[in-house]
This record gives sequence, structure tokens and C-alpha cells, in this order.
Amino acid sequence: MKSNHIYLSILLLFYAFSGFSRDLEIGNSSTGVFRASSQIVLTNPGGGFSQVEYLSELAALNKMGLQLALLAKGRPVRQELKLFAIKSLEYHKKIDQQLKELGESKQLTIGNEMLDNDKDDIAKLFKLKGILFEKSFLNLTADNHRKLLALYRKAQEKNTDPDFIKLCDAAIPELEAHNAAVRLLRTTIK
Repeated sequence: MKSNHIYLSILLLFYAFSGFSRDLEIGNSSTGVFRASSQIVLTNPGGGFSQVEYLSELAALNKMGLQLALLAKGRPVRQELKLFAIKSLEYHKKIDQQLKELGESKQLTIGNEMLDNDKDDIAKLFKLKGILFEKSFLNLTADNHRKLLALYRKAQEKNTDPDFIKLCDAAIPELEAHNAAVRLLRTTIK
């Protein structure tokens, strides 16, 4: 019965707007669980970003979300984690398409290569199994969502293009809901 409640809660969180804080604990390194870097990677943190830089940075971080979801979807994990991975994969594919379409409509060439440290994180996660995989997956996902949220908020604040602002306005509540689902899933791991 408890797992049915968890499934329902996760589904509701995906479709509801969430007011949870974007600052999540990334984990305890003393547990042996792999931790993600907590720094937000910005190619130009001190200055202003151009629209192509925002789109490229968002695409790179979104690619990490895609890779995380694909990895968890293909692994033997708990059912609620698999459900989260499937929903997350759908979301990141949709965002990937929206970023490409926005770039094309503005005649911008955007990159979508994952950041080097994200590639390293995926390689390390690939080697893990069982509970260590699940904990590390959730830690990396929380960190990725935190970075995406911070960048979407900055882009929303600094940009004047109505199409770009619309994309940010739509993405932020969904990412907040994903963060709430990650928080819930983290409480279920023993």
C-alpha cells in the first residue's frame, strides 16, 4: 500500500506546480555515495550571456538529464524510480526539442554536448549498482535540476525575447515538480 501511495505522489508532483526550494542537499560523502559537483557551470558567469550561450548551456545541462533518465530507465531499479526515470526522460526530450526549435526559429546554432564533468559523472554512475546506483542517480539528478533551475531563472531575468521567456516560464514549474519528486524518492531509500 505504501508503494502505491509513493507512485501516486510522484505522478501528482509531476503534474503540479511545486513551491519547494531549489537548494537541495546533495548527500553525505561519508556514506560512500557518489556526489555530483555542486557548482553551476556557466561559460560566462561574470558577464551577460547571449541568447545562444543560454540556449547552449541549457541544452548541455538538459543532455545530462536525458542521459541520467536513460541510464536509470535501463537499470533494474525500484518501480517508483523507474517511473520517475520514464517521466524525466519524456520531459527532457520535450525540452530538448523546444530548445532546438527556439534556436532554429532565431537562426541560432546551439551546441548540445554534455559538459565534461557531466560525462565523467555518467561514466562513474554507469559502474554502480543497487542502492548505491539509486542514491547516486538521485543526487546527480537533484544537482542537474538545481543547475537547470538556476540557469532558467537567470535567463528569464536577463532576457527580453518573449519566446525565450515563455520557454523559461514553462520549464521552471516542471523542474520544481521534478525536484519535489526527487526529494520524495530520496526519503524512500534506506
